[in-house]
Amino acid sequence: MLLGGGVGFTLLMSWAVNPAMPFFHERFVIGGAPLFTVLVAAGVVHLRARLPAGAAGHALALLAVALLVTGALAANHQWYTNPDYARSGYGAALRAVEAAAQPDDVILLSNALQMALFDYYRPPEVRARLTDPALLVEDVSADAHLSALVGDAPRVWLVEYGDPIGYDRDRRAAAWLAAHGFRQQFFSFLGGTVSLYLMGADAPDWQPVSAQFGDAIRLTGYALSPADPRPGDALRIVLRWEALDAVGARYTVTNQLLDGAGRLVAQVDGAPAGGARPTDSWAAGAVIEDRHALPLPADLPPGAYTLWVGLYPWPDLTRLPVNGGDLLMLATVQVASR
Repeated sequence: MLLGGGVGFTLLMSWAVNPAMPFFHERFVIGGAPLFTVLVAAGVVHLRARLPAGAAGHALALLAVALLVTGALAANHQWYTNPDYARSGYGAALRAVEAAAQPDDVILLSNALQMALFDYYRPPEVRARLTDPALLVEDVSADAHLSALVGDAPRVWLVEYGDPIGYDRDRRAAAWLAAHGFRQQFFSFLGGTVSLYLMGADAPDWQPVSAQFGDAIRLTGYALSPADPRPGDALRIVLRWEALDAVGARYTVTNQLLDGAGRLVAQVDGAPAGGARPTDSWAAGAVIEDRHALPLPADLPPGAYTLWVGLYPWPDLTRLPVNGGDLLMLATVQVASR
């Protein structure tokens, strides 16, 4: 009864709900572990009682226990090393934030369900703020709420955990940061995403351009600052996109800085508007202001470099055609000496 009603029922229910739960993980069967452990212990006790007395019985009992311990060690090795059983990549993500964080940074957390994890892994001495889903339901309240949380922080780490539809359906936190700053870094982990924004977004000094990417997207303008970036600075890039028609796919923007020999020296990729305005949501006539921060290596030699921009889908990475190629040469960037 214990085997069937406890362990067996847990396995059966996990198998039955698997098709309806896209987030199903093998670790969910852990609910049957207590009864399974009781049954194993009972089995060892009864096995010893049925074995012959003397050295042979002791040897067989030790062999049975050794087999159980070996199986348990193998299972625990899988539990701690196999990514299929991972709860999430939250710890590694927060360690990456801690390694790159600066004293005045703010970590902006979306979704209160991550707070137990965050309290365990949180980077020491970095300020953290939790968004209120009730204040992200419309633009006016979201603007006031996010302005108060971010304050005058020069850099903001946005940690989005789980499915945003449950805590920020319209991605207003990402949209606000993308409108008031420049996304410099983005990475995903099992369970969520992390974005780093450089705050401060002055009115762009637009430079006109007309270049069509694929069938439905046109780049109509760009702006760069500072005018004379130095090694170690972040080149702030603003792109103005126009949808010529409804865009049916989701594309990532790539910004690449090449030296005079055509070698890649710096790159930043990301979805338009910090992911708040994915291209497959663009309707005909939509105009999107898209901000990126391209970090320049600290040892970058001064001189002239060319900035190129492109669009590609994930995961096939085939860039959209533009002007006979798959990248558009946007501007020449003069990097000053330190």
